[in-house]
Amino acid sequence: MMTATGIESGPRVGMTPGLLRFVEKGGAPLNVPARMSHPAADILVDPGYITVRADLPGIPAENVEVTVTSRLVEVVGWPPDVPKTATYHIRERPGGILRRTISLPEEVVAQRSQASLSGGVVEIRIPRRPMTSGWTGRMKEAWHGR
Repeated sequence: MMTATGIESGPRVGMTPGLLRFVEKGGAPLNVPARMSHPAADILVDPGYITVRADLPGIPAENVEVTVTSRLVEVVGWPPDVPKTATYHIRERPGGILRRTISLPEEVVAQRSQASLSGGVVEIRIPRRPMTSGWTGRMKEAWHGR
């Protein structure tokens, strides 16, 4: 929807293409406080990489989108389609969209990130930004603070 300022707004602005397809195919609309879960995540920091692991049980790889910027990781997963002819007799397992946005402890090289999904856990390996060289020098004369 366009506002008076000409800037788009509404529940679908900023949605990733895959998530928009999910909503258009009958998934839960984002403006309804429906079933959205916050998956558990870990952040590991080693000398060369920051690794983010997030639980996405039951979500196939084609329904997962990962976005990495210099300071953030966003993971979104949505369940596979439930047949239109099916109805739930009992529904106890969490369902709906899984979304997690994580602030990283430092800037990273987002363009070189790699992601994989195995056993219901998405793992994103992100190279750490190399430390910039500093300056070390010696004073020419001693200063005694007088």
